[in-house]
Amino acid sequence: MVFTNISMNNDNRDREVVVRKPTGVLQEATWVERNRMMQVYFPSLGQRMWLPHMLTEEGLVPVLEGGRYRDILDMACLQCEPDSEDYIRVHRTVYDRIEVEGEYDSLRSTRHFGGLVWYLVQQERIVGLVKDLVEKYLCSEGEALVELYLLCHPHCSLTSSTDSTPGKKLEAFCRHYSLGQLLAQLPTSRTLKQTQP
Repeated sequence: MVFTNISMNNDNRDREVVVRKPTGVLQEATWVERNRMMQVYFPSLGQRMWLPHMLTEEGLVPVLEGGRYRDILDMACLQCEPDSEDYIRVHRTVYDRIEVEGEYDSLRSTRHFGGLVWYLVQQERIVGLVKDLVEKYLCSEGEALVELYLLCHPHCSLTSSTDSTPGKKLEAFCRHYSLGQLLAQLPTSRTLKQTQP
């Protein structure tokens, strides 16, 4: 048996949902049970009762191979709470795939790009994204990414050796990670940025 507080003045996240086990013990509902009850009593427009097949571990693979990253993330945002296991699993899987494939443009200018950047910074895997930004002459974004990385990882050996003048952090990052081919592009990209209206 499941008991749910359905009074209208409560927020869904604060609602009490308890389950009586066959032994008679009452305990707080799991996330799956809680989400199911919220969907029964307070359905969200477009949200399904069960997780769509494309968000399951088996269903995610063919959709990822099709490169439909944005569709997957949009569906995860609609179907799952941001702190649910499925939401986190789907986002991590998609972000990992984008990083491996180097397809950062698939999320650029979408609401999901910030989450991708944050995930890569937290995982200390921004080298590919920095390369992508510099190759596309987006050096100011590359500089901001390196600054965020240094703020989140003050223990990094790069932190102590980095000059705080603008443009130097990106250059120091490229030197630290042996990205010599990108160093040649840095002055050109800065010049292009300055000449654009």
